[in-house]
Amino acid sequence: MAQADSFSLLQVIATSSATFITSGIGGALFQKWLTRSKPSISITSVGFEVPEELIRLPESLQIRSDENAWVRKFKNYEESEDLLKFHEEAQTITEQLRNALELAQTWLQENEGKDISSAIALAELKKHPYFEDVIIGSLILGGIKRAEISNPPVVLEQASEVYEDLFETKEMDEMISIDLGKKRVQFSFDNMFSKQKMQVETLAKSFAKGIYGNLAYYTKEFIAGANRDINRLQQLSKELESVLLPRLRLSIGLSVYNSGKSSTVLYPYVGLKILDQAFEDRSFLLAIKRVQKPGAFEIKNLFPMLKERGERGKDIVVSGLLPETSTSPYIDIPPEKFKELKLVATEPIGGDDISIVKEIYSTGLLTCQVVYSRRLRY
Repeated sequence: MAQADSFSLLQVIATSSATFITSGIGGALFQKWLTRSKPSISITSVGFEVPEELIRLPESLQIRSDENAWVRKFKNYEESEDLLKFHEEAQTITEQLRNALELAQTWLQENEGKDISSAIALAELKKHPYFEDVIIGSLILGGIKRAEISNPPVVLEQASEVYEDLFETKEMDEMISIDLGKKRVQFSFDNMFSKQKMQVETLAKSFAKGIYGNLAYYTKEFIAGANRDINRLQQLSKELESVLLPRLRLSIGLSVYNSGKSSTVLYPYVGLKILDQAFEDRSFLLAIKRVQKPGAFEIKNLFPMLKERGERGKDIVVSGLLPETSTSPYIDIPPEKFKELKLVATEPIGGDDISIVKEIYSTGLLTCQVVYSRRLRY
């Protein structure tokens, strides 16, 4: 005869308690797993950046800027941001001068062989690149102001008696303008001495009357000045690159999306790998770029008198009493939210790797991968 099972009240209570505790812990863990943060990271852009800093410039670079009429003279110290702008500006002006140079040479060739005392036809006069490209006038007027361009072969007194006006001229304060119908071309003699003002008047009247000898003279002066300035700008750009490239750092844009139900905090550093054979054994440490708060300490605010000596350039640099922290911030990503981040390498690319990375980048084949990212959850 089988013996009937018997259960004591204590056993029932103990078993129920154990089940309740186990299911409670399991439920809590399961609930925590369901509501966990789920960040996903995508690289949205890859580029280069020079850190914001004051750079002490070599004397040779200051001399280059002093001999160049298109940029101001550099001080002993310049901000990296300004140097990047100067480099871009130098390249832009170089291309503008090249384009205008081609137009000037073409016009001169098409009108070659004419008598210098002859008057050019109105149709040919309107084709002169001075009327189309403002950089030609800027160079010629600048050359007159700096006494680099002298008087043309036909003097103004002779021109007034012999040559008829093809365009109407109007003299105003500090300038003479020529009416081309649809637009007016201005010849400014602002801040010039009386002799230079007379030269500008001769320049304007030479165009208004179509005096070929004078137009050919000014065109040749522009060609010579453009070739000179292109060479100087190229040398300036090269020396700027020698200062900026060793400081070049990789920068990336990241898009972070937290699809979870809890916030996540991203560690402010990530590793970046360039997917190219040349960089198999190297990765880059990048930090989230910190945005400077309004009113933060800036050296340039300490000495406003330095601005009077050359815009933002500086002759001296001093350290602040309390240096700023360089710690990058942790980034909080709320549930179901996007956040766009910019990260910059903590160290320059350096050495021969600069040219390799630039070459890969120029081909459009620079591919990168975030190799690690640490996050804190709460």
